[in-house]
Amino acid sequence: MSVQRSVSGDEITTCTIITTQPNELVAPIHNRMPVILLPDDEEYWLDPDLTEPEPIVNLLRPYPADLLQTSRM
Repeated sequence: MSVQRSVSGDEITTCTIITTQPNELVAPIHNRMPVILLPDDEEYWLDPDLTEPEPIVNLLRPYPADLLQTSRM
């Protein structure tokens, strides 16, 4: 979450959802899915010493379908 300022100086709270291609479970439902980090990747993602995008680009991948569930109506 981030707090920005509008042109008039008002605070605007924002957030961003990073998306990627869908895995095979999500693909029949939508053409994109949110990036979901594996628990083992979370600490690496939050490392404040990472300032270049290259080392973390590999984390922006579809979450393994076998670790997700869906309920279809």
